[in-house]
This record gives sequence, C-alpha cells and structure tokens, in this order.
Amino acid sequence: MTVNTDWWSRASVILTGIYVLLTAALVAVGFFGVRYARKSLQAIESQLKEMRSQVAQMEQSGKQTDELIKQATNNAVAAKENADAALLNAQAVINAERAWIFCEICSDSSHGNDWRFTNHGNTPAEIVGLQLERRSLELAATLSDPPHYGHNQLAHPRFIAPNGGFWNHPAIDFIQEISDQERNALSQRKIKLWLYGRITYRDVFQAENALPHETRFCFFYEANSNDFVDAGPGEYTKQT
Repeated sequence: MTVNTDWWSRASVILTGIYVLLTAALVAVGFFGVRYARKSLQAIESQLKEMRSQVAQMEQSGKQTDELIKQATNNAVAAKENADAALLNAQAVINAERAWIFCEICSDSSHGNDWRFTNHGNTPAEIVGLQLERRSLELAATLSDPPHYGHNQLAHPRFIAPNGGFWNHPAIDFIQEISDQERNALSQRKIKLWLYGRITYRDVFQAENALPHETRFCFFYEANSNDFVDAGPGEYTKQT
C-alpha cells in the first residue's frame, strides 16, 4: 500500500508539472498572440490613416482638376467665340471686296435686248461658266425645282474688271427661235416664256480647289411690251 501511494503521489506531481508547463505555454502563446495582434491592429490603423490621407489628397486634387477643367473649358469657349468673331470680320471684309456678278437684259439702242453681265465688286472676276435656258410653260405651271442647266456656252474663261462687264448674244434671239404655235400662244397669253441661266466665276480670294461662285438669273417675256421682267423662284435667282 505504501508503494502504491508513493507512485500516485509522484504521478500527481508529474501531471501537475506538465499541466503547469502547458498552462505556461498557453499563456506565452496568448501573450505573444495578443502582442502580435496589437501590432497588426496598429499597422492596419496606420495604413487606414494613410489611406484616408491619400483619399483626402485625391479629393483635393480632384477639386483642383475640376477647377482646371472648368477654366480650360471657359478659355476654349472664349477662344472659339473670338475666332468666330474674327472669321466673321474677315468674311465681311472679303464680301465687301470680292467680285459680284449680276445679270440684266438691257434694251438700249446700241445693244438691243442683250444679256449683260457686270462685276459690281471691287476686285476682278474670272468667268468660268455660262448657261442659258428657255422654257415655255402654261400660265398656271411653275418652273421645275431644282433648275436644270445645260452645257457651258463659254468657250474660254474670261476676266471682268471691277465695274466692267460683257455682252452676250441678244435675248430676243430666244423669242425668234420659238415655233409659230408657241408665238401665237404667247401673244394670246396662253403660255409664259421663261429665260433663265447661271454664270459661274471665281474671285481673287478663293483657293484653287474652292467651288466657284454662281449667280442665277431668271426672266419671263412680256409680249405686249416686248420686254423682259426680272422674276422667278428663289432657286432660280440666288447668288453665292
């Protein structure tokens, strides 16, 4: 019985020692774990603080960027407005100085009923095309839209100085070329005879590849007065 008691006493001491060692180990692990966790938490808090600072800086930079964009946009709008104003001024100067070709049918003693084309601008014009057409229509009928123009009747380009002009073959020839039936209908006011055309030209301000200007003109023949009246739809009388 004495031997057994000593053995259990020793075993109890050994087990108690092991328990104490395990407890100490757990305490040590817990201590270092808590310490590591605190350091990790502090590192996370430091990173979070730094991130918040970066976000604040980014927000401030964003505000500055928005302000810069706003200023740049305002500057661009102002620059465009200035450029548009300068372009309008330049175009106004060009329009005041460029060539402008007008057409009329003159009935003076020296030329009869001739087409006359005059440059009313302040610079020369180069005439590059001339088209003349005739249409007989019933009184209630209207000219086709858009107008149809035939072949170019100008063999070679020609220049017109400011306030200068040139004459074309008599407009009355168009009347003489109509048939007897048309002439009778014209005298009885059953039809209306339209004479129209287009002259195209360049001015000294245009680039070589630019489309030429054009002047469209339109008249109808008044049989009773043997005269031509300047009239016609907008597409037949416009200028560029």
